[in-house]
Amino acid sequence: MSSLSPLQQATLSAYAAACAEVPHNLRRGLILFGGAATIAHGVSERFTNDCDILVTPEVLALLGDVVNNQRGGFHVDSDGEIRWEVRTAEGVREFEIKVEFVLLGGPFSPRTPDVVGFGQGFVVTLPELVRLMAETLVERGDQRDYKDLQLLLGVMSQRGLKLPHLDAEELGRVLEAVEMVEDGDSGGIYMSMLRRILSSFEVMGVRVEVSGGGGP
Repeated sequence: MSSLSPLQQATLSAYAAACAEVPHNLRRGLILFGGAATIAHGVSERFTNDCDILVTPEVLALLGDVVNNQRGGFHVDSDGEIRWEVRTAEGVREFEIKVEFVLLGGPFSPRTPDVVGFGQGFVVTLPELVRLMAETLVERGDQRDYKDLQLLLGVMSQRGLKLPHLDAEELGRVLEAVEMVEDGDSGGIYMSMLRRILSSFEVMGVRVEVSGGGGP
């Protein structure tokens, strides 16, 4: 992994702190995703002070107790958000990371995504991050989401990675999201990237060709 900034490292350390509060046999239900997961995959261009974690109901209950009792550096801030603090040896607060626990099997992640090991836990794979970010962009459409999907498409293309198996609905959302990030000046570059990481796909037994965009 390339050199990370102190803030990027703090974001990943928040996940490590959550792992430390969960027994080893339950950590498959504690999965790093979102911007922090992008950093975990060595994409140093991504900056965030948020740590998003997919959790099972059992892990959520454990971490809820941790937060409520202010263990491991976790607490609920005055705005109602969960935070994790980085402090110096002298007790001075250096960083405060916002932590969000998202339920596996819930509306955002109805199925468990593909993961790889990371530290003492697991991180969503880069291809799965593209799928999840496409869904987020279509549903939410924040400016940050546009930039994240553009960044992920570029990294996927550079690394020669392919998207995971998608059903027809998932593929439709990915296509819609990539169309959203294209603008008048992009020349179809992101659709070209999608073609490279998708090429052709079997969806419910029907071969689908991705069309559109300029370039090879």
